[in-house]
Amino acid sequence: MPRRALSLWIPLLVLAMLAWPASTLGFAAGIAAAPPALTPANPPSGTEGLGATWYTVPTPEGRTLLVAIYDTRPSPDQAVPAIVVLHGTHGFARQYVQIAHDLSEQTGYVLAAGCWFDGAGQGADTAEITPIRCPGGPEFAGATQHAWPAVRALTQAVRQYAGGTAPLAIFGHDRGAEVALQLASSSDPTGAGIQAVVASSGIYTAVPRTPDYDTPTPLSLADSLAAPVLILHGQADTEARFSNAALYYQQLQSANKPAQCVVYPRTGHDAMLRTAPGDAQGHVFADGVRRSAAFFKGLFSEGAGQQILDCIPG
Repeated sequence: MPRRALSLWIPLLVLAMLAWPASTLGFAAGIAAAPPALTPANPPSGTEGLGATWYTVPTPEGRTLLVAIYDTRPSPDQAVPAIVVLHGTHGFARQYVQIAHDLSEQTGYVLAAGCWFDGAGQGADTAEITPIRCPGGPEFAGATQHAWPAVRALTQAVRQYAGGTAPLAIFGHDRGAEVALQLASSSDPTGAGIQAVVASSGIYTAVPRTPDYDTPTPLSLADSLAAPVLILHGQADTEARFSNAALYYQQLQSANKPAQCVVYPRTGHDAMLRTAPGDAQGHVFADGVRRSAAFFKGLFSEGAGQQILDCIPG
C-alpha cells in the first residue's frame, strides 16, 4: 500500500478502536470484566437499628441485589478479608444481617449480608425469620448454575469494597451454603475464588421434592472443592438431614480436603437463625458465630493455627 494511503488509514483505525465497545475489546483480549459497583441505598424498613450501611449491586442480567455491610476498619485503604452471608431458600432476612453484625465484631473483617434472589423459594417456611425483600432481585432458581452470576456479582462487589486482593469467604445457610459450596468447587472466570466456607444446615444432596433446585450437588463436587469448610448442622434437622452432612464430611476427609464438622444435638434446621435474646435455642446461634469467627481467623490471621474438629457436639 502507498505510504500516503497508509497514513490516511491509520487515524481511521485508531478512531474505530476508540469507538468500539470496551466490553468487546476486553472479551477479545481475555480480560475479566470489572467487578460491579456498590451504590448507596436506604435501609429497608425495620432494619434501621442494625447499624449496617446499605448498598445495591447490579447483576449481569440487569437485576438488583441488596446488601448490608459492616466495616470496622480504621481506614478504607486497609485491605482485609471479606465475608459474605448468604441466606437460605426462605429468602433474605433480618437474622442474616444479625449474623453479619456479630461476625464483624468478632473478626474485624468486612462483613456483608445480601440477597441473591427476591422473596421466598418454593415450599419455604418463613415462620422463623423476619423477611427483607430484595426489590428488583432475581427470581428464585435454587442452588443451580442459574443462580451463580448473581452470587458472584454480590461476592465480587463486597471483595472489591474490602480491598480487592484480600481473601473472600462465605457463611451460607441452607441453599446459601449449597450455592457457596458449588462455587467453591468450580472454576471462577473472574479469578476471585472463594477461600473458605461455613455451611450452616447445608444441603449436600438433591432434595427429593425439588431435585431441579439442587444441581450440581456439593456431594457430587466434593473432589473438586478448593476451599476449607466448616460444617454446622443440627442432628434433628428434618429438612436437610444430618446424615447427608456427615456423608459429605466423610467424602471430604477421604479426598484429603480441609474440613471441620460440628453437630448440635436435638437441634433443627433453622436453629442458627434464632438470634433473639433469650431464645431457648439462642446458644446455637452464639456458638455457631463464635466457631465461624474462629474458623475464619484461623485461616486468615497471621500465625494462627487451625483446630481440627471431627463432628463434635456443639
